[in-house]
Amino acid sequence: NALLFSGNDYPFHDSPVIVQPRSKKYVLLDGQVRQLNSLVEDPHKIAQMALRIEDPGWLRVGHGAGAIYRTNLFSKLFILALIKFATLDPYGMGIEMEAGRPGWDDAMNGLPGLFGSSMAETFALKRLVQFLRKAIPYTDVGQLRLPVEIMRFLRKVVKELKRYQSSRSAERDFQYWDKVSAAREAYRAGVRLGLDGTQEELAFSRMEGILASIETKIEAGITRALELNNGLPPTFFSFRVEEYDLLQDKAGHPESDVQGRPIIRARRFTVQPLPLFLEGMVRAMRVQETGAAAHLYEQVKLSPLYDRKLKMYKLNASLEALPKDIGRARAFTPGWLENESIWLHMEYKYLLEVLLSGLYQDFFKDLKTALIPFLDPEVYGRSTLENSSFLVSSAHPDETLHGAGFVARLSGASAEFLSMWRLMMAGMQPFFVQKGQLCLALKPILPGWLCNEDGTVSFQFLGRTPVTYHNPSRRDSFDPQAVIRKISMQPNEGGTIELAGEIIPAPYARQVRDGKMGHIDVYFE
Repeated sequence: NALLFSGNDYPFHDSPVIVQPRSKKYVLLDGQVRQLNSLVEDPHKIAQMALRIEDPGWLRVGHGAGAIYRTNLFSKLFILALIKFATLDPYGMGIEMEAGRPGWDDAMNGLPGLFGSSMAETFALKRLVQFLRKAIPYTDVGQLRLPVEIMRFLRKVVKELKRYQSSRSAERDFQYWDKVSAAREAYRAGVRLGLDGTQEELAFSRMEGILASIETKIEAGITRALELNNGLPPTFFSFRVEEYDLLQDKAGHPESDVQGRPIIRARRFTVQPLPLFLEGMVRAMRVQETGAAAHLYEQVKLSPLYDRKLKMYKLNASLEALPKDIGRARAFTPGWLENESIWLHMEYKYLLEVLLSGLYQDFFKDLKTALIPFLDPEVYGRSTLENSSFLVSSAHPDETLHGAGFVARLSGASAEFLSMWRLMMAGMQPFFVQKGQLCLALKPILPGWLCNEDGTVSFQFLGRTPVTYHNPSRRDSFDPQAVIRKISMQPNEGGTIELAGEIIPAPYARQVRDGKMGHIDVYFE
C-alpha cells in the first residue's frame, strides 16, 4: 500500500517531440504503403517548455502553465498499461511500433516503416496487468483519482472493448483497432500542451473488471500469435496494407506529407510473422508457469535459435528470406552482429529466465556451454573473464570464427550475469518478514559439481559478508534432500552465534543486512 498508493511523487516526462497521427504518417512510397515520419518536433511545445523556469521536462497542469502533475505509482503504471493496451496492432497481437522505433533490437529499424509490431512488449504488458490486478487488494482506499483526459480515453477504450467482445463481424478486429487508435490520437492531442488539471474518481471495484477484460483481450492476442507461428512465441510481425483510400482535403485535392508523398487511410491489413527471435521466448517464459516454461524450453532447443555446434542460443533464426526493408540486421553476414549471432545480452536474458522458471537441471547443463567463464579461451579469442557484445555463431560462412567473441565491453550481459549469480548463491528471496520480524534464509541454487573438492562454495553476500556453504556430500543444493543443518555466524565485534536449521531470525537478520557479521558458515547435512 505504501509503495503503490500513498503520496503523489511520480511525474510524467513531457517531450518536445510528438507522435504523429495516422493521417500524417501513412503514405505511399513507390507504390507501397509505408509508415514514415512518425515523430516530429512540436514548435508550440518547444516554445512553451522554454518558458518553464524549473524542470521543463515534466508534464504540467493548466495546459502547460501550472504546476508539475504528479500521481502515485499505481496510477502511473495503470496509465502506462492503458496506453500500451490501446496500441495493440490490427490483429490484437503485438504492440505497434508507431513511434518509429523497433524496441530492444534496434537493428530491426526498418520494421516501423512496415507497420511492425512486437510480441515482446505484449508479454510485458500482460505481466504489468497481472501485477496491477494483484496489487488492488492492498489499497486502503476505495478509488483512484485520474486526470479527466485519461478517464475520457479509458471510457472510449472500454466502450470499444465491449463492442468488440459482443461482435461476430469478420471485420471486428480492424474496426476495434481503428476506433481505439482514433481514441489514442484524440487523447494525445488533448494532452499535447498539458493537462486540464481536473481529476475524476475510478472505483477499484470497477477497475478490477476493466483490467480483467484487458487481460482477456491480451490473452486472445497471444493465442492468435502462437497459432500463426506454429505454437512458438513470435517476436516481430510486419503488416501489409491491402486496401486503402487516398486522403483528400476539403477541396477534393489529394493530401500529401511534407515530402510530397500521398497520404492514405488504411482499410485492411494482412500480417506476416517474422522468423524466430530469442527475445520473444524470453518474454513469453517470464509470464508462464514452470510446466509451460519447460515445454517452451524444449521447443527452443529444437528450433533454429539453438546453435547445435556451439550449444549456445542465437539472437534470431535466418533472415535470408526477408527483404532488406526490415532494417540493418538484414545487411549483416549471418552469424555476425545482430543477425543470427550469439548476442550475449539476449542469451543471458534467456538463461536467467530458465533459472527463474525453476528449470535448474536444464540451466546448469546450458551453463557449461553457454556461459563465458566455461568457454575455451582459444576459441573465444580473449579472456573468459570479460564479456563480448556477440559471439560469431555457426551460421557464419567462416568456420574459423565460430565461437569467437567480438566487441569486448561491459555489456548488458553483465547485469544478467550478476542476477544469475545472486540467485545461484543466495536464492530467490533471502529476506522475508515472519510475524512482523525480518528474517533471512539463504537457499542457494547450486549443482554439486560447482563445489570445491572439500564440498565448499564461498561468496560475498550483499557485497560485504563472506558466506561459505559446507556441502560434504556435494549434493545439488536444490535437491529436496539437501537440508541445511546449522548456521554459524561470527559478528564483527567477536564471538560466535550458532543456529539450528536454515533460518536466521531477528535480530540477526538485520545485523547481516547492516553488514555487522564478519562471516557466515552454512552447513548442509
